[in-house]
Amino acid sequence: MKTLIKTLLGLKLTIQSSIAGAARRYDTRTLIIIGLAATAFAISSFIADKISERKSSSKSDALLKIRFSSPAPANDIIIVDVDERSLALLSKTKGNWPWPRDTLADGIQKISDLGARAILFNVLMSDFDKHNPNADAAMEMTAGLIRPIAFPLIRLNPQNDADSKFKVANLNGVEWINKDESTTIALIHPAFPTMMDRLGVADQRPDKDGIVRTYPLNWNEPNYKLPSIVKATMMSAGLEVKSLPDDLTLNWRNKKGAYQRLSFADVLSMDEHAPEALALKNAFVVLGVSAPGIGQIKPTAVKSIEDDNEILATALDDAVNGTFFRTAPSWLLLIVTISLIWGIIFLGILRIAPLKINRIFVFLQAGLAGITLITVSYTTILIDLSGPMSFALLVFAGVKIIRMMSDNSSRGKPGYRKLDIQSGSTEMILVGFRRNIIGYKKYVAWEKQCHSLVGMRNIIRIDDLFGGTSFLGKTFEEYTALIILAESDQQKSEIIAVFSDAPENTLTINQTKLKQGLDINGNEFQSIIAGAVTKNAAAIFSEDSFKAA
Repeated sequence: MKTLIKTLLGLKLTIQSSIAGAARRYDTRTLIIIGLAATAFAISSFIADKISERKSSSKSDALLKIRFSSPAPANDIIIVDVDERSLALLSKTKGNWPWPRDTLADGIQKISDLGARAILFNVLMSDFDKHNPNADAAMEMTAGLIRPIAFPLIRLNPQNDADSKFKVANLNGVEWINKDESTTIALIHPAFPTMMDRLGVADQRPDKDGIVRTYPLNWNEPNYKLPSIVKATMMSAGLEVKSLPDDLTLNWRNKKGAYQRLSFADVLSMDEHAPEALALKNAFVVLGVSAPGIGQIKPTAVKSIEDDNEILATALDDAVNGTFFRTAPSWLLLIVTISLIWGIIFLGILRIAPLKINRIFVFLQAGLAGITLITVSYTTILIDLSGPMSFALLVFAGVKIIRMMSDNSSRGKPGYRKLDIQSGSTEMILVGFRRNIIGYKKYVAWEKQCHSLVGMRNIIRIDDLFGGTSFLGKTFEEYTALIILAESDQQKSEIIAVFSDAPENTLTINQTKLKQGLDINGNEFQSIIAGAVTKNAAAIFSEDSFKAA
């Protein structure tokens, strides 16, 4: 068992050191491959989103929840609510829900008398009340007399269209693509004829996960478009709706409170001079039910539960005041993503100093996050850069891993580099300098030149002499040494010539004779290196060197 474990560990180290060696030898090509792979993945994701028509996701939900601000609910959009209070106050005279239709007709009349600009009537009455025909007659008359009001219809499954006898041509506000008078539609509509000329689809269109993020102003069918109840409300008020998009990305008022709500029972008995009554003048009113058990609730991008009236009020506010989100086009986000990918790859190829590239990346990510949060908080433009940021993070991690493996291989770190068992070299050249004086690019160039002269296996870099936690770590953190093994006097001369362009008094070169067949992994070689590096570092950081620096 011990032999097996030792064999497996040896295999692991062999594989790891081989990968690290390849990363060191082919670092530029490896980084380019990472960039190409990330670009291909970004493009494929873009195409997949286009094919699936994916419009939103939980990422934008998180942005809306953590944003700094949101639009305030418009003062001229008010919810008149059939809530628990209304049910309790009217139960003695009107009975349990559903009330006789004349009760709702009285509410519509009262809201109209108080000067409301338009009413979104979010209560579907698809059948006549056989027990209260007079109440139905009152509702039918009220609906016919009060014009700025929209009534709901429910769109049923299109698979049932062929079995329906109701013709689309009988609906007002239909936008035909290819008009066909015989086209039928499966729906549930109000029972009262006086409501039929101001209908709007009341269905919501949640995303596949059941969460409401957008609102369809137009209910798009293959050959025609039906207006939503929000659009029908705007049309009844005489507002221009042609310039509005088919779908609105809702700009929730989650940071500035909810829309003003008035209990239906209070509106019925409201004095016309009351402050609440004055608020109804020229207001858009959403009249609906929110009482538990009879009101509809749905999850939204910012709340786990929201009643239907608040959603409709938000959609109406966005449509009337133009506060809905304009989302950045996906092709623009793709360009940003690809630009970030290759920007990071380029920094890796340039071998920017690790600390500097870390700072650039953090600054870049913070800037992208700031743009996203500021736009989603204070504008109607939703630029969700979390996708490009994720790609940038993955590519940056790949660059850092390649750089880490390459550097550890250069340092001869156990597990990342298998040193030759025996050296054929006769001379060890030790070049020591301070990185902050020489510069990162310069010493990387020197190292590459030496690679070409003696090969990668004959160079060891030391740039962590004492480590960051050592007492001397801070002093020696900029010290770097290149240990180069030369196999001939000619190589020795060529190596020393590499450093001829160094500024005066900025590095120290020491030479040490080695015996043939020296075990590179043995204690003797390590002792030689330890002594030579210690002397070299002492010379670099002597008092005269500090003065020269």
